[in-house]
Amino acid sequence: MATDTEKNHLQKWLTERSLELTLRSTVDEEAVTPVDSSEGNLASLVNEYDPIQGANWGEIRLLSSKILHADYRHRDVYFAILAGWDDELLLIAPFSRYSTPATQGEWLTGRKDTSLRVLNLWNAHSVPASAIQTSWIVDHLSEVDRLHALDVFWHVTMGDPLQNELIDRVGPPIIHSHDPRIDYQEEEVTLMSPIAKMAITWAEESHEPKNVIYIFRETLPTAMAAKDFDEPATNDQSFKASLGKANLILHFLCTTNVATISILDASTLNLSTLLDGGCIKGPNDKILSDISQGSSQSFDVTDFDQIEIFDAEGIPVDLEPIEE
Repeated sequence: MATDTEKNHLQKWLTERSLELTLRSTVDEEAVTPVDSSEGNLASLVNEYDPIQGANWGEIRLLSSKILHADYRHRDVYFAILAGWDDELLLIAPFSRYSTPATQGEWLTGRKDTSLRVLNLWNAHSVPASAIQTSWIVDHLSEVDRLHALDVFWHVTMGDPLQNELIDRVGPPIIHSHDPRIDYQEEEVTLMSPIAKMAITWAEESHEPKNVIYIFRETLPTAMAAKDFDEPATNDQSFKASLGKANLILHFLCTTNVATISILDASTLNLSTLLDGGCIKGPNDKILSDISQGSSQSFDVTDFDQIEIFDAEGIPVDLEPIEE
C-alpha cells in the first residue's frame, strides 16, 4: 500500500503533468517565430563550452540543445556528473522538468531552482567525456548530495536498499502497465537517446580492446517498470566471435548484479565447448569465472563496468556486438 508521502508525490506530479499536456495541446506551432541564432546574433553572445577535465564529479551542467533529439531542442536539459568508471566513462543523470519525483528512480534534491529539484537516476547513462563536451557548468552537487544520488541509482538499478532518510525523497513505484508515467519515461529516454547512441558508438569504435564487454549502467522504461513490479532489471547483450574457422555467438546476461555468459555455435545455436578452459576477467586481471561446458559460472559485476573474455591459451577473444 502506498504511503501518504508517495500519494502526495504522485498527486502533485500528475497535476504538473496534466498542466503541461494541456499547454502542449494549445500551442500553435505555426505562430511561433523562429529565432535567428546565426553567427553575429545570439550565437556570439553564448560563452564557449566548459571543458570536461580533472575531477569533475558533482558538476551540474546545461547541455547544448544541438545534440538533443530534434523533438526536444526547445528544452533546457541539465545533468549531473555522479561518478566515473575506469577513467574513461562518466555516469551522468538528467534533471526532471517537473518539481516532484515521478517514480522510485527520481530523487528530490532539496534545491529551490525548479530545473534542479528532481534528478532522474533511472535515466542515468555511462558516457565518454566527448558525448557531453557541448555543455556549460552551472553549479555543483555537494559531496553528500552526490552520494545520496548514487544511493538512489544503485537502488533502482541493482536493488540495493535505500537509506531511510531518502525514502520520502523518491517517487512511488509504477504498479499498472497503463500508468501514464510510462509514457513520460519513454519521452525522457528519447530525449537522451542521442547521447546513449554516442556512448554505444564510442564503445564499439574506440581504441578500447575488442574483447571488452561494457556493462552500461542505465535503466530503460521497460526495465524500470519491471523493477517497480518487483522483477529484476536485466542487461542483455550478444556478440559474434571467431575461433579458428568456427563462428560463435557469446550471450551476456546480467540480472541485477549477477552475470553469466553462454557460448553458442553460430550455425546451430547449441552450446559450444570451443572456449572451455578459458575464463572471464574483470579489472586488474581478476578471474571472475572459468568457462566450462559452453558457459561461465555466475559472477558478480557490482563493482565494475567491463569484463574481458579469454580462450584456453589466455588469448583475448575479439567480439563484434550484434545489433538488436
